[in-house]
Amino acid sequence: MPVKGGFVTVNLDGQRVNLLLDSNFFEISVVDGDWYERAYGEGACRKRQNSGCYFCPEHAPCDFDNDSSLSTTRFDGGLVIRTISRSGSLELDGQNVDLVFKVSRPVGSNRDAGPQALFGISLLPKGPDQIEGRESVLDSLVRGGVIGRPSYTLRTNTSQVSDFASGQLALGGKAGDNYTFLKLVEDQRRKAGSSEGGIGWKNQLLEIDYDSRSYAATM
Repeated sequence: MPVKGGFVTVNLDGQRVNLLLDSNFFEISVVDGDWYERAYGEGACRKRQNSGCYFCPEHAPCDFDNDSSLSTTRFDGGLVIRTISRSGSLELDGQNVDLVFKVSRPVGSNRDAGPQALFGISLLPKGPDQIEGRESVLDSLVRGGVIGRPSYTLRTNTSQVSDFASGQLALGGKAGDNYTFLKLVEDQRRKAGSSEGGIGWKNQLLEIDYDSRSYAATM
C-alpha cells in the first residue's frame, strides 16, 4: 500500500478515501462529507485530496443527533466533535472485510478546525483500559482472512524532507520476516507519534534514528 506524505488511500464502501496513517489509533475514522462541503463549498471533498471525506448513503444516512453510538468530544478553544460508528466494507488488494469505523464532524460550520481522517494500525489497548466489544483494523483484517497476523511493515523512501513519511506499507508480515527496529529518542526537531509496538505521526515529538532503508513494527 503506497504511503504519500503520511497518507494512504483506501476503498471504504466503494468510496476512495485518503487517510492519515496513525499507529496511536486502532480504528478507521473519516470526516462527514456532507458537513465538509457545507463548510468548504460544493466539490471541496474532491478538490482537497486529503480531506478524508466519506458520504453516508442516502438509504442509510448518518444521524449525528440520535444515533445510539453518538459520542461528543470537547477540545480547548471551544471545538466540539461529534462521532458515530458505522458498519461498512473495507477493500484492500481486491479483498473485502466488514468492519466498524467512525464518522466525525464538528458541531456547527467551523472552517478553522475539524476532525482528521485516520487509518489506525495499532492494536486495542491491553490491561485495565481494554475496550470491550471493539476491534482494531488489523484484527478485522485477520478475522476476514485478508492478512495472516496483526503486524505491519513500513518501508520508507531513502530521503525524507517532510515530517510525514512516504514509502510502502505492508500489512500482515510473515513470522520469518527480518525487521530493523527503531531507536526512538525524545527530541524537538522532528514531529512523530509513538505507541507501544508502533510508530506514527501524531501528538508526541520524537527523533527517528534508523540505519536501514526499511523499518517495521509488530504487535
